[in-house]
Amino acid sequence: MSKVTTNKRPDPRPKRKSLGAPSGALKTAMVLELIDQARFEEALKALTTMAEQDVDVHVHALLGLTYFQLQQYQNAALHYAAALEHSPNHEDLLAMYEKSRVNALSAVHEFVPPATYLEREVLLKPASQEDPALPASRAQQKPFLLRRALIRSGNLLGWSLGWFSMGLTELWGRVMGYRDAIWTNWYRRPLFFAVLTLAYMRDMLNRNNLNSAYPKDSLTGFQPRSQRPPESVQQYRTANGSWNNLDDPREGAAGTRFGRNAAVAAVQPETG
Repeated sequence: MSKVTTNKRPDPRPKRKSLGAPSGALKTAMVLELIDQARFEEALKALTTMAEQDVDVHVHALLGLTYFQLQQYQNAALHYAAALEHSPNHEDLLAMYEKSRVNALSAVHEFVPPATYLEREVLLKPASQEDPALPASRAQQKPFLLRRALIRSGNLLGWSLGWFSMGLTELWGRVMGYRDAIWTNWYRRPLFFAVLTLAYMRDMLNRNNLNSAYPKDSLTGFQPRSQRPPESVQQYRTANGSWNNLDDPREGAAGTRFGRNAAVAAVQPETG
């Protein structure tokens, strides 16, 4: 029995190629999109896979950028240095290498002191209950009679001169003020009157341009009134700035609000 053969006609349609892995340009575009979206960990993972296949100047530059955004400046500097071996005169690479190197050297990413987040109870804790970690108060020797008299005389003289200078400043400001083509004109006057003008301008700023960020009848940090300051704070300063003002123990201390330059009535306070 003879074999029957059939002649198959060739298929004119081209064979479909497998899509396979994305090209290098497509991978780079994908990594750039991840970086633009601040998905740096994913970008680093993709770049690490790319580096296993082929490491060129673009991969090194992107690795440097990704490590820089992750605040791993030592690794960023290493990859920017590798990229510069291929393009030694590239200005952007040089600039980023220098930033990475300096940031790594200065450890700019490390918080000093370590970052802490205070709770409500800590912020509202009475200053008198804090442990200021100050040395014990030193016993002060009682001054002799003549020295006590000199101290009291000096205090009286200082108080008198203080009130006199305040009155003179206020009088000068009301009569002469700071009238001129520009507001900051104190330097155009003779020295003595320039000082009076500058002092009056400072008083005006303190009086009209600095407002407490706390309610009218509240101390700074909502501290309770009539607290007794620790004995040592009358001789030493505290690390957090409390007790600089014995009548308002948290004024200017860490964890309190800054004074405002806007009138309290012009803002909407938080509630709750």
